[in-house]
Amino acid sequence: MYERLGADSINIPSDLTLEHLTEIRRVSRAPMDFYIEAPDDLGGYVRLYDAAELIRRGAPIYLKFGLSKSPGIYPYGAQLRDVALNSARERVRRGRLVLDLLARLGADGGLSPLGSRLPGPLRRFPVTEASDTSDTSDAATGAAPKKS
Repeated sequence: MYERLGADSINIPSDLTLEHLTEIRRVSRAPMDFYIEAPDDLGGYVRLYDAAELIRRGAPIYLKFGLSKSPGIYPYGAQLRDVALNSARERVRRGRLVLDLLARLGADGGLSPLGSRLPGPLRRFPVTEASDTSDTSDAATGAAPKKS
């Protein structure tokens, strides 16, 4: 439904089973956004070891890292600069861990090039032309005719 209404990606809850992910992929071509490590306020799920199977069942899928068990930094301000930088470094480190894990499992082929975003053709509801409602004549507005 979301794809047909114009969504070009779908945020998927991190606590869904692999079977749920397969069913979503079966009915939608839209890329999925999936926290492979969710922040605590989104459940704190850590699914690093599911990465290969998540990709196999859900591709195209964007794996995101939200760092469970880390301090919340939003809204960000200068007082949180060091926390934000350390959090960003840790996300990159964990991303590297997942890439290394995928390589060890032989599942690192077929990654999208850096910066790619277009999901390919998506199913949309047909666009219908709305009737012209720009007629502002007296009959259309119900207003009394103007006297000249």
